[in-house]
Amino acid sequence: MKKRPIRAGAKGGSRYDALLDIFEPDMTSARLDVLFADLKSWLPTLLASVVEKQSLNPPVAPQGPFPIAGQRELGLEAMRILGFDFDGGRLDISAHPFCGGVPQDVRITTRL
Repeated sequence: MKKRPIRAGAKGGSRYDALLDIFEPDMTSARLDVLFADLKSWLPTLLASVVEKQSLNPPVAPQGPFPIAGQRELGLEAMRILGFDFDGGRLDISAHPFCGGVPQDVRITTRL
């Protein structure tokens, strides 16, 4: 992107605000400062609490092998729990997993 159009779009604000407006209309660095100030007031304490709690119960490594059909069903169930729209996407098997698409057609691939 060239500097001239960015400066022209700044409307008296910073170049960062002009770029920010492209990706999040009506957002400004001043508004972000307020949002992040709120996060800074409680997030570090929460994070420390979570890290401490997790250190008391280390994760258990899964012991396989696991049936392929069960792995696929687990993936599908996770997608359902997260509200995935199966009318607008699907889960497929691929040697090289990826996720992509457009909002009306999302493809998730996995390797089992």
